[in-house]
Amino acid sequence: MIATMALFAVARLETFKHDSKARVTSLLATATGFFYRNKEDKVFLITNKHVLYDRDRHYFPDWLRFHVHSDLNHLTKTKHIDLRLWGKGGKRLWKWVPHRPIDVAALEVPANQLADCRFINFSQEDMLKDQLLPGKDIDLGLQALVVGYPLDFYDKNTLLPMARGAIVATWPWLNFEGKPCFLVDARLHPGMSGSPVISSPGTVCRKQNSKGVEEVANKKETYLLGVFSDERTPWGEPIGLNTVWHASIIRDMVGD
Repeated sequence: MIATMALFAVARLETFKHDSKARVTSLLATATGFFYRNKEDKVFLITNKHVLYDRDRHYFPDWLRFHVHSDLNHLTKTKHIDLRLWGKGGKRLWKWVPHRPIDVAALEVPANQLADCRFINFSQEDMLKDQLLPGKDIDLGLQALVVGYPLDFYDKNTLLPMARGAIVATWPWLNFEGKPCFLVDARLHPGMSGSPVISSPGTVCRKQNSKGVEEVANKKETYLLGVFSDERTPWGEPIGLNTVWHASIIRDMVGD
């Protein structure tokens, strides 16, 4: 994927809670998500689990709204789509990795709701490969971009997100603290939870082709590295290091 196209794969999210007794619907939070299409041609909205549900914070939204363009030639034309998070009997309508502290969730978007929408999506083709090679696929110091809505700041005319620069700070081949994640050094903010992390255009990435032969990727292309989650604050102090969950989690979650 070309980096600029990633802007159209990202969506601004809003979560809501309805109080039936007071007959009031409240906006709880804003965040970031992005579109991913699996091999069955189903489109999922990818974000963080804590955007959809967080027991520790007593945060339980009922539904989610995201915004998408309806005409790429006129970027001021957009529409919103509302998706319920819970079904009858409190059935969860989104996917996650059960019994593991992985902060990634996927919510399928019905095809009929996307019929008049114009967007780009990530897919397995945008990932470097199935397994990381030591020091080759995502090397230490790799330049990356995090695309999202910091502090819910964006161009109100086009709804397009912002891209923040990041540097891969821990060796992705060695899962940080034994979890399927790595850290990036970046200045990020609340509202970017669920943002895609992609390699910067111009950086050299290595991948394997269909025959298993290692080759250098096109420098103009970007690759989906993972999903931004949160900033690390050891001893309560922010240090500018942020958690990124490996992109392969998405593939496994949605059945690619």
